[in-house]
Amino acid sequence: MSEEKKEDVQEQQEFLNGHEQLLNSINKKVAEKEAEEEAPVAGTKPEKTPPEPEPVAEPEAVAEAKPEETPPEPEAVVEPEPVAEAVAEPEPVAEPEAVAETKPEETPAEPEAVAEPEPVAEPEAVVEPEPVAEPEPVIEPSATAPVAAAPAKTEAPKPAPQKKSSKKKSPPSRHHERNQTEKERHEELLKQQALKQSEVTDVLNFIKKYAKPVLIGLLVIISAYLVKSIVQTNRLKKNAKADAALMQARSPEALQAVLDDFGSTPSAPLAMMALALDKFNAGQTAEASTLYNTFLKEYPAHELALQAELNKINCIEALGQLGDAHLLFSEFAQTNPESHLAPVALLGKARCLESLDQVNDAQIAYEDIMVNYPESTWAIEAETRLNRMKR
Repeated sequence: MSEEKKEDVQEQQEFLNGHEQLLNSINKKVAEKEAEEEAPVAGTKPEKTPPEPEPVAEPEAVAEAKPEETPPEPEAVVEPEPVAEAVAEPEPVAEPEAVAETKPEETPAEPEAVAEPEPVAEPEAVVEPEPVAEPEPVIEPSATAPVAAAPAKTEAPKPAPQKKSSKKKSPPSRHHERNQTEKERHEELLKQQALKQSEVTDVLNFIKKYAKPVLIGLLVIISAYLVKSIVQTNRLKKNAKADAALMQARSPEALQAVLDDFGSTPSAPLAMMALALDKFNAGQTAEASTLYNTFLKEYPAHELALQAELNKINCIEALGQLGDAHLLFSEFAQTNPESHLAPVALLGKARCLESLDQVNDAQIAYEDIMVNYPESTWAIEAETRLNRMKR
């Protein structure tokens, strides 16, 4: 390993010697041209090649790059100390900077004319063995840097990157704050979504609990409505048929057919009343009376119920039961004084009394009709009968 170190040191010395030769040649050329030209000319100075401070700083970069890889074993190799002196020697070469200060006009265009040192920069390939020198002890020669007082130079540039690092750390803080705000917003959105999901789940649970009974209730209501509508339509159809049959009925047989076929329709009570009247007119008084009785039992709240009751009393009168008929007519008139049938009942009462030879009572009954119902047609009938009795 010591031989490899020596070879590396030799290569570094050769590299530095080559740079020194270049710098010396450049300085000589500059001195010669200055001697030839007494006064500076602005048009010819771009051809001159002033010294470049950049190649002088290259050995420092080499020294800086290598101490970074130095392992903690510098004490074993002390021989390369003269090399460090050689590394430090290029510092006095920086004198050409004074020349550059006296001639600031020539410096901006000088890099274009000095293209020759570029091939000299090819020795940078010497740095390529650094990746090959992965073993840490190979880089031990860099320990010579602190002996040549180079650490002061190497330590000076270190605070600069620290400042840069501090500047770079400020943006991450802002970025971190932005990330925090974004995280907070994201958390709020997640909370809102969670609340919405909880509300949705509550609604779904409510629907699951009460959907079935509600649906059942709706189905029952709908089915009842449908049944009712169907029944109504059927009734309407049946009622229409019953009305047509009643209008076409001209005989007791046809009326009886309406009662038999359409007994549940509104046409049935009308057919029964018509049939009872036909029976009464045909002299079948008993049959007519039974029909009126059935009507009063089946349709007691019908609008023709009073007429059926009065017709029933007429049947009793026709059967010759004048005493019963007389009392029934009187009772009907007293219970229904506001009915349009009340004067008819009083007229029947007077008629029964007249048939029973109760003339005074019959006259009083006729006079009651004339006094209580003077505007009715039955008052005229009562007056004619009363006048006939007086003769």
